[in-house]
Amino acid sequence: AQARKVLRYYREGDSGDDPWQPGHAKARVLALHASDQRFIVVHRLSFTERRTTAPVYVSPGSSDLIFAHTLVEHVDPEFGSEPSVYVDGASRTHVQNSVIRECFARVGNDGQGLNYMNTTDTRIVSNELYNCSRLLSSVFSPNPGLVIENNDVYVDDYTDCQGNSTLDGPCSKSKGLWLMNAGTAEKPIQYLHNRVSGMRPCDTSVACLYGGVPYAAIGGGYNGPMSWSVIQANTFWDNSGGLFHVIGPGGYSENVSTVGNLFGRHRPVSGPSACYGWYNDGSTDTNRGHEVYLNTFVDCGVDNGWMERGGVEASDVRCNTVIASTAGTGTFGAG
Repeated sequence: AQARKVLRYYREGDSGDDPWQPGHAKARVLALHASDQRFIVVHRLSFTERRTTAPVYVSPGSSDLIFAHTLVEHVDPEFGSEPSVYVDGASRTHVQNSVIRECFARVGNDGQGLNYMNTTDTRIVSNELYNCSRLLSSVFSPNPGLVIENNDVYVDDYTDCQGNSTLDGPCSKSKGLWLMNAGTAEKPIQYLHNRVSGMRPCDTSVACLYGGVPYAAIGGGYNGPMSWSVIQANTFWDNSGGLFHVIGPGGYSENVSTVGNLFGRHRPVSGPSACYGWYNDGSTDTNRGHEVYLNTFVDCGVDNGWMERGGVEASDVRCNTVIASTAGTGTFGAG
Protein backbone atom coordinates (compact mmCIF):
# COMPACT_ATOMS: atom_id res chain seq x y z
CA ALA A 1 0.00 0.00 0.00
CA GLN A 2 1.11 3.57 -0.66
CA ALA A 3 2.57 5.38 2.36
CA ARG A 4 0.37 8.11 3.76
CA LYS A 5 1.68 11.69 3.69
CA VAL A 6 0.78 14.07 6.53
CA LEU A 7 0.55 17.88 6.43
CA ARG A 8 0.03 19.04 9.99
CA TYR A 9 0.68 21.84 12.44
CA TYR A 10 2.78 21.12 15.52
CA ARG A 11 4.71 23.27 18.00
CA GLU A 12 6.87 22.56 21.02
CA GLY A 13 4.68 21.88 24.01
CA ASP A 14 1.71 21.49 21.71
CA SER A 15 -1.58 21.10 23.59
CA GLY A 16 -3.49 19.87 20.54
CA ASP A 17 -5.73 22.94 20.44
CA ASP A 18 -7.83 23.44 17.33
CA PRO A 19 -7.08 26.30 14.89
CA TRP A 20 -10.37 28.10 15.56
CA GLN A 21 -9.82 28.33 19.32
CA PRO A 22 -8.88 31.80 20.72
CA GLY A 23 -5.16 32.32 21.04
CA HIS A 24 -4.21 29.39 18.86
CA ALA A 25 -1.00 30.01 16.87
CA LYS A 26 -2.43 29.12 13.49
CA ALA A 27 -0.45 27.55 10.68
CA ARG A 28 -1.91 29.63 7.85
CA VAL A 29 -1.90 28.23 4.32
CA LEU A 30 -3.02 30.31 1.34
CA ALA A 31 -4.48 27.40 -0.63
CA LEU A 32 -4.21 23.67 -1.26
CA HIS A 33 -4.90 22.02 -4.62
CA ALA A 34 -4.74 18.22 -4.61
CA SER A 35 -4.56 17.00 -8.21
CA ASP A 36 -4.41 13.24 -8.72
CA GLN A 37 -3.14 12.82 -5.15
CA ARG A 38 -3.67 9.86 -2.82
CA PHE A 39 -3.27 9.01 0.86
CA ILE A 40 -2.78 12.49 2.35
CA VAL A 41 -3.81 13.71 5.81
CA VAL A 42 -4.28 17.47 6.34
CA HIS A 43 -4.38 18.12 10.10
CA ARG A 44 -4.84 21.38 12.07
CA LEU A 45 -4.06 23.73 9.17
CA SER A 46 -5.85 27.07 8.62
CA PHE A 47 -7.05 28.54 5.33
CA THR A 48 -8.07 32.02 6.43
CA GLU A 49 -6.90 34.45 3.74
CA ARG A 50 -9.58 36.30 1.80
CA ARG A 51 -9.72 34.57 -1.61
CA THR A 52 -11.88 34.74 -4.73
CA THR A 53 -11.37 31.02 -5.50
CA ALA A 54 -11.69 27.90 -3.37
CA PRO A 55 -8.91 27.68 -0.75
CA VAL A 56 -9.18 23.88 -0.74
CA TYR A 57 -9.68 22.05 -4.04
CA VAL A 58 -9.56 18.28 -4.45
CA SER A 59 -9.67 17.52 -8.17
CA PRO A 60 -10.57 14.40 -10.20
CA GLY A 61 -8.30 11.41 -9.81
CA SER A 62 -7.57 12.05 -6.15
CA SER A 63 -8.53 9.56 -3.46
CA ASP A 64 -8.13 8.77 0.23
CA LEU A 65 -7.59 12.35 1.44
CA ILE A 66 -8.45 13.25 5.04
CA PHE A 67 -9.04 16.80 6.30
CA ALA A 68 -9.19 16.81 10.10
CA HIS A 69 -9.34 19.69 12.62
CA THR A 70 -8.99 22.15 9.73
CA LEU A 71 -10.30 25.75 9.55
CA VAL A 72 -11.50 27.24 6.23
CA GLU A 73 -13.03 30.72 6.09
CA HIS A 74 -13.40 34.01 4.20
CA VAL A 75 -13.97 32.86 0.63
CA ASP A 76 -15.04 35.96 -1.34
CA PRO A 77 -16.06 35.13 -4.94
CA GLU A 78 -15.52 38.00 -7.35
CA PHE A 79 -18.10 36.69 -9.80
CA GLY A 80 -20.84 34.09 -9.29
CA SER A 81 -20.38 31.25 -6.81
CA GLU A 82 -17.31 29.76 -5.23
CA PRO A 83 -17.05 27.16 -2.46
CA SER A 84 -14.69 27.22 0.49
CA VAL A 85 -13.91 23.52 -0.01
CA TYR A 86 -14.47 21.93 -3.42
CA VAL A 87 -14.25 18.13 -3.80
CA ASP A 88 -14.57 17.35 -7.52
CA GLY A 89 -14.61 13.82 -8.89
CA ALA A 90 -12.55 12.37 -6.03
CA SER A 91 -13.01 9.10 -4.11
CA ARG A 92 -12.99 8.42 -0.39
CA THR A 93 -12.43 12.02 0.74
CA HIS A 94 -13.01 12.59 4.46
CA VAL A 95 -13.76 15.99 6.00
CA GLN A 96 -14.06 15.59 9.76
CA ASN A 97 -13.90 17.57 13.02
CA SER A 98 -13.37 20.80 11.06
CA VAL A 99 -14.89 24.29 10.76
CA ILE A 100 -15.98 25.98 7.50
CA ARG A 101 -17.41 29.45 8.03
CA GLU A 102 -17.91 33.15 7.36
CA CYS A 103 -18.03 33.59 3.59
CA PHE A 104 -18.09 37.22 2.47
CA ALA A 105 -21.51 38.47 1.36
CA ARG A 106 -21.83 40.51 -1.82
CA VAL A 107 -24.77 41.36 -4.08
CA GLY A 108 -24.97 38.87 -6.94
CA ASN A 109 -22.40 36.46 -5.47
CA ASP A 110 -22.53 33.31 -3.36
CA GLY A 111 -19.68 32.34 -1.09
CA GLN A 112 -20.41 28.67 -0.40
CA GLY A 113 -19.33 26.12 2.16
CA LEU A 114 -18.44 22.57 1.11
CA ASN A 115 -19.26 21.59 -2.47
CA TYR A 116 -18.94 17.96 -3.60
CA MET A 117 -19.44 16.96 -7.25
CA ASN A 118 -19.28 13.50 -8.86
CA THR A 119 -17.60 11.99 -5.81
CA THR A 120 -17.64 8.42 -4.50
CA ASP A 121 -17.71 7.34 -0.86
CA THR A 122 -17.20 10.84 0.57
CA ARG A 123 -17.50 11.23 4.35
CA ILE A 124 -18.43 14.57 5.97
CA VAL A 125 -18.57 13.91 9.69
CA SER A 126 -18.64 15.99 12.91
CA ASN A 127 -18.02 19.42 11.39
CA GLU A 128 -19.37 22.92 12.10
CA LEU A 129 -20.45 24.85 8.99
CA TYR A 130 -21.99 28.30 9.26
CA ASN A 131 -22.65 31.69 7.64
CA CYS A 132 -22.12 30.75 4.01
CA SER A 133 -24.65 30.09 1.26
CA ARG A 134 -25.25 26.42 0.49
CA LEU A 135 -23.10 25.20 3.31
CA LEU A 136 -23.39 21.64 2.00
CA SER A 137 -24.08 21.49 -1.69
CA SER A 138 -24.06 19.44 -4.85
CA VAL A 139 -25.97 20.26 -8.03
CA PHE A 140 -26.15 18.34 -11.33
CA SER A 141 -24.09 15.40 -10.10
CA PRO A 142 -24.46 12.04 -8.31
CA ASN A 143 -22.41 11.23 -5.23
CA PRO A 144 -22.85 7.51 -4.51
CA GLY A 145 -21.84 6.37 -1.05
CA LEU A 146 -21.86 9.89 0.43
CA VAL A 147 -22.31 10.01 4.23
CA ILE A 148 -23.05 13.32 5.98
CA GLU A 149 -23.26 12.70 9.71
CA ASN A 150 -23.27 14.61 13.01
CA ASN A 151 -22.67 18.08 11.58
CA ASP A 152 -23.89 21.47 12.83
CA VAL A 153 -25.10 23.49 9.84
CA TYR A 154 -26.51 26.95 10.54
CA VAL A 155 -26.77 30.66 9.84
CA ASP A 156 -26.79 33.48 12.39
CA ASP A 157 -25.88 36.53 10.24
CA TYR A 158 -29.35 38.09 10.19
CA THR A 159 -30.56 41.39 8.72
CA ASP A 160 -33.72 43.49 8.60
CA CYS A 161 -34.05 42.64 4.86
CA GLN A 162 -32.73 46.12 4.00
CA GLY A 163 -29.03 45.52 4.49
CA ASN A 164 -28.79 46.26 8.20
CA SER A 165 -27.46 43.60 10.56
CA THR A 166 -30.09 42.69 13.13
CA LEU A 167 -30.16 40.20 15.94
CA ASP A 168 -32.56 37.40 14.97
CA GLY A 169 -33.88 39.38 11.97
CA PRO A 170 -36.27 38.10 9.26
CA CYS A 171 -33.56 37.85 6.54
CA SER A 172 -29.98 36.60 6.33
CA LYS A 173 -26.88 37.00 4.15
CA SER A 174 -26.99 33.37 3.07
CA LYS A 175 -28.98 31.52 0.45
CA GLY A 176 -30.11 28.07 1.48
CA LEU A 177 -28.20 25.78 3.78
CA TRP A 178 -28.08 22.41 2.08
CA LEU A 179 -28.68 21.05 -1.44
CA MET A 180 -29.15 17.31 -1.76
CA ASN A 181 -28.58 15.08 -4.77
CA ALA A 182 -28.42 11.49 -6.01
CA GLY A 183 -26.97 8.25 -4.74
CA THR A 184 -27.52 4.79 -6.22
CA ALA A 185 -29.41 1.69 -5.12
CA GLU A 186 -26.08 0.00 -4.30
CA LYS A 187 -24.60 3.11 -2.64
CA PRO A 188 -27.34 5.38 -1.27
CA ILE A 189 -26.60 8.75 0.29
CA GLN A 190 -27.00 8.90 4.07
CA TYR A 191 -27.83 12.08 6.00
CA LEU A 192 -27.64 11.13 9.67
CA HIS A 193 -27.80 12.93 13.04
CA ASN A 194 -27.22 16.46 11.71
CA ARG A 195 -28.52 19.72 13.20
CA VAL A 196 -29.71 22.34 10.69
CA SER A 197 -30.99 25.75 11.79
CA GLY A 198 -31.30 29.48 11.12
CA MET A 199 -32.47 29.54 7.49
CA ARG A 200 -34.01 32.88 6.45
CA PRO A 201 -34.76 34.38 3.03
CA CYS A 202 -31.63 36.02 1.61
CA ASP A 203 -31.35 39.79 1.87
CA THR A 204 -30.66 40.54 -1.80
CA SER A 205 -29.68 44.13 -1.02
CA VAL A 206 -26.38 42.84 0.39
CA ALA A 207 -25.92 39.24 -0.82
CA CYS A 208 -26.87 36.28 -3.02
CA LEU A 209 -26.64 35.12 -6.60
CA TYR A 210 -29.82 34.95 -8.72
CA GLY A 211 -31.91 36.55 -5.99
CA GLY A 212 -33.00 35.11 -2.69
CA VAL A 213 -34.58 31.79 -1.80
CA PRO A 214 -37.79 32.03 0.28
CA TYR A 215 -37.94 28.41 1.37
CA ALA A 216 -36.10 25.16 1.99
CA ALA A 217 -33.29 25.06 4.50
CA ILE A 218 -32.57 21.72 2.86
CA GLY A 219 -33.82 20.41 -0.46
CA GLY A 220 -33.10 18.96 -3.85
CA GLY A 221 -34.47 17.91 -7.21
CA TYR A 222 -34.59 21.27 -8.96
CA ASN A 223 -31.43 21.25 -11.06
CA GLY A 224 -30.79 17.52 -11.03
CA PRO A 225 -32.19 14.32 -9.56
CA MET A 226 -32.36 13.68 -5.84
CA SER A 227 -32.64 9.94 -5.33
CA TRP A 228 -31.60 6.89 -3.34
CA SER A 229 -31.16 8.76 -0.06
CA VAL A 230 -31.82 8.14 3.63
CA ILE A 231 -32.52 11.21 5.82
CA GLN A 232 -32.61 9.95 9.39
CA ALA A 233 -32.45 11.31 12.94
CA ASN A 234 -31.69 14.92 11.96
CA THR A 235 -32.98 18.09 13.62
CA PHE A 236 -34.31 20.95 11.46
CA TRP A 237 -35.09 23.83 13.81
CA ASP A 238 -35.89 27.54 13.54
CA ASN A 239 -35.93 27.74 9.73
CA SER A 240 -38.12 29.71 7.32
CA GLY A 241 -38.61 26.55 5.27
CA GLY A 242 -37.92 22.92 6.06
CA LEU A 243 -37.11 20.01 3.73
CA PHE A 244 -38.42 20.33 0.18
CA HIS A 245 -38.32 18.16 -2.91
CA VAL A 246 -38.70 20.59 -5.80
CA ILE A 247 -39.32 19.32 -9.32
CA GLY A 248 -37.87 21.71 -11.85
CA PRO A 249 -36.05 21.72 -15.18
CA GLY A 250 -34.14 18.45 -15.55
CA GLY A 251 -34.83 17.34 -12.00
CA TYR A 252 -36.99 15.08 -9.87
CA SER A 253 -36.91 13.32 -6.52
CA GLU A 254 -37.46 9.61 -5.96
CA ASN A 255 -36.60 6.72 -3.66
CA VAL A 256 -35.97 8.86 -0.57
CA SER A 257 -36.61 7.72 3.01
CA THR A 258 -37.14 10.40 5.68
CA VAL A 259 -37.27 8.66 9.06
CA GLY A 260 -37.12 9.77 12.68
CA ASN A 261 -36.31 13.45 12.16
CA LEU A 262 -37.41 16.47 14.21
CA PHE A 263 -38.84 19.54 12.45
CA GLY A 264 -39.77 22.50 14.61
CA ARG A 265 -40.12 26.19 15.45
CA HIS A 266 -41.01 26.99 11.86
CA ARG A 267 -40.80 30.59 10.59
CA PRO A 268 -42.95 30.63 7.44
CA VAL A 269 -42.61 33.17 4.65
CA SER A 270 -44.48 33.71 1.41
CA GLY A 271 -44.13 30.90 -1.13
CA PRO A 272 -43.67 27.18 -0.43
CA SER A 273 -42.43 27.08 3.13
CA ALA A 274 -43.93 24.12 4.94
CA CYS A 275 -41.77 22.05 7.27
CA TYR A 276 -41.81 19.23 4.72
CA GLY A 277 -43.09 19.07 1.20
CA TRP A 278 -43.03 18.33 -2.48
CA TYR A 279 -43.39 21.19 -4.91
CA ASN A 280 -43.75 21.14 -8.70
CA ASP A 281 -42.18 24.15 -10.38
CA GLY A 282 -43.74 23.66 -13.79
CA SER A 283 -42.16 20.30 -14.63
CA THR A 284 -43.95 17.33 -16.18
CA ASP A 285 -41.97 14.95 -13.94
CA THR A 286 -43.31 13.57 -10.67
CA ASN A 287 -41.72 12.73 -7.32
CA ARG A 288 -42.22 9.08 -6.44
CA GLY A 289 -41.07 6.31 -4.14
CA HIS A 290 -40.90 8.36 -0.92
CA GLU A 291 -41.21 7.13 2.67
CA VAL A 292 -41.88 9.63 5.46
CA TYR A 293 -42.08 7.70 8.74
CA LEU A 294 -41.77 8.33 12.46
CA ASN A 295 -40.89 12.03 12.21
CA THR A 296 -41.97 14.71 14.70
CA PHE A 297 -43.32 18.09 13.54
CA VAL A 298 -43.64 20.83 16.18
CA ASP A 299 -45.01 24.34 15.56
CA CYS A 300 -44.96 23.89 11.79
CA GLY A 301 -46.82 25.65 9.03
CA VAL A 302 -49.10 28.66 8.71
CA ASP A 303 -50.10 29.32 5.10
CA ASN A 304 -48.87 25.98 3.77
CA GLY A 305 -49.41 23.62 6.67
CA TRP A 306 -46.91 21.25 8.25
CA MET A 307 -46.69 19.33 4.98
CA GLU A 308 -47.28 20.46 1.41
CA ARG A 309 -48.16 17.72 -1.04
CA GLY A 310 -47.78 18.55 -4.71
CA GLY A 311 -46.34 16.45 -7.52
CA VAL A 312 -45.77 13.23 -5.55
CA GLU A 313 -47.08 9.72 -6.11
CA ALA A 314 -46.43 6.10 -5.09
CA SER A 315 -45.25 7.27 -1.67
CA ASP A 316 -46.07 6.62 2.01
CA VAL A 317 -46.48 9.13 4.85
CA ARG A 318 -47.14 7.19 8.07
CA CYS A 319 -46.71 7.18 11.83
CA ASN A 320 -45.55 10.80 12.17
CA THR A 321 -46.27 12.97 15.21
CA VAL A 322 -47.67 16.44 14.50
CA ILE A 323 -47.82 18.92 17.43
CA ALA A 324 -49.20 22.47 17.45
CA SER A 325 -49.04 22.65 13.67
CA THR A 326 -51.33 23.74 10.85
CA ALA A 327 -53.02 21.02 8.80
CA GLY A 328 -51.18 19.83 5.69
CA THR A 329 -52.16 21.08 2.26
CA GLY A 330 -52.37 19.68 -1.25
CA THR A 331 -53.02 16.16 -2.41
CA PHE A 332 -50.87 13.23 -3.40
CA GLY A 333 -50.50 12.62 -7.12
CA ALA A 334 -49.08 14.67 -9.96
CA GLY A 335 -49.52 18.43 -9.92
